[in-house]
Amino acid sequence: MSTLSVCMIAKNEEAWIGECLLHLQSIADEIIVVDTGSTDRTIEIANASGAKVFSFKWMNDFSKARNFSLEQATKDWILVIDPDERISERDLKNFKRLTKDPQAAAYAFNCRNYVRSTKTIGFQNCKGEYPQEERDYPGYVEHSRVQLFKNLPHVKFTGIVHESILDSVKHNLIASDIPIHHYGYLPEVAAVKNKRELYSKLGEEKLKMNSNDWYAHFELGVEYLTGGRTEQAIKLFERANELQPKEVRVLNHMAAAYLKLENLDQAEKFVMECLSIDANHTESATRLGVIWMKRGQNENAMKLFDKLIEDFPPHYLTLKNAALCAAILKRSEKSLSYFENAFTNFSSAFDCWVDFTFQLLHGQNWQRALEVIQAGLARSPEDSSLLRLGFETALRVEHYALAENFIRRFLNKSPEDAYAKAHLTTALLFQKKFDDALEAANDVLKKDPGNFTANLNCGILFFEGQAWGPARRHLETALKSQPQDEFIKQALVQISKQLVN
Repeated sequence: MSTLSVCMIAKNEEAWIGECLLHLQSIADEIIVVDTGSTDRTIEIANASGAKVFSFKWMNDFSKARNFSLEQATKDWILVIDPDERISERDLKNFKRLTKDPQAAAYAFNCRNYVRSTKTIGFQNCKGEYPQEERDYPGYVEHSRVQLFKNLPHVKFTGIVHESILDSVKHNLIASDIPIHHYGYLPEVAAVKNKRELYSKLGEEKLKMNSNDWYAHFELGVEYLTGGRTEQAIKLFERANELQPKEVRVLNHMAAAYLKLENLDQAEKFVMECLSIDANHTESATRLGVIWMKRGQNENAMKLFDKLIEDFPPHYLTLKNAALCAAILKRSEKSLSYFENAFTNFSSAFDCWVDFTFQLLHGQNWQRALEVIQAGLARSPEDSSLLRLGFETALRVEHYALAENFIRRFLNKSPEDAYAKAHLTTALLFQKKFDDALEAANDVLKKDPGNFTANLNCGILFFEGQAWGPARRHLETALKSQPQDEFIKQALVQISKQLVN
């Protein structure tokens, strides 16, 4: 029976490595961890997990570290995996069967790089196939990577960054349908590891060594584009396109980069090139609709989105842009239908929750809006935009206790927000928590004596308590902000009568 070495390189991976090593123990006959200079508990955790741990001086070259790890492996096959990657439990059960195929020398896997932004180029929706691994992420970007191969002396990694073993294993290479789940593209993970700066620096060095390699230009262009260096990214994509014409990945990124710069003509040019090569490239087709919307060609965009939704499996970005386009065209029912579809099928796509809520509020569908907000907050309890929409909507439908809950949670994150504090007085007032309401209103008025909402609520409180002088003072201040407010005018008339009596 074939045996398996797991090879991993790591630096400051204490947050990820323990769980990763634990979940691989059922398939690994040995685990090799090569540490490249950790200052946290990475080595301690790896040792406690039973891994063979080696230190290797970092030389600004991922391939050298990878190849050192391969040199330590003693088993028949090698699985290369990173601490922030996972294989699902159900796939682990069948994993070692791959090594039994006598025709296979290596396997390529689709690596699912989970992302939070639905605008990420190449974004694919999570479909609920792997709920434990998909977690609450809206989707992922996928790429193929050779990670399992026979332990042979000639098999080596190349490339100082975005290293690959493909040159060593071109023969008897099989594509596996098992996905590898990767979390290193998430912004909070990438920021801690300083990936963007490191990958860009090494990408520049790699390009110097491989000036005619289209993929080196493309890789660095992606790093630049992701890091906001859009114009520099375009130059790299253009060179990649010269070296490798009609490569859809390059054309797609060029279209996205030009759209980011609002250069609609160039963006459309490269979108059309993509579609001429792959007529079913729905990401490009959706981007074409967005370009038409930006030009005001909303009817054409709407027809395109409708066609895409009819002909292809549901895609979040198509549904979302179709919903926005229908809203621009004042087709409220169609807009809400597409938003409902996106919301139902892709509930992890968080920007959908806010857009959908705005559309519901615009249509005065208050109760449904509140349901969507509550569902969103169940997934992301401290999201400020949803909490704000939540308390505004709850106040409108007179759910004052719920409004108070949303406001207090909002103020936990933004304790000095005068708008939220002022509306807290309203929520408290209508729950008849008069002392708390007055205290909250006075807190606002200390910093903003002219605040309309706080003065109005103070005026109502003093009116109810028949303190006519303070009531008039606060209501007159509120009236300066809203001189046409009939409620305040009538209240002031009644106060004047009481003062005369």
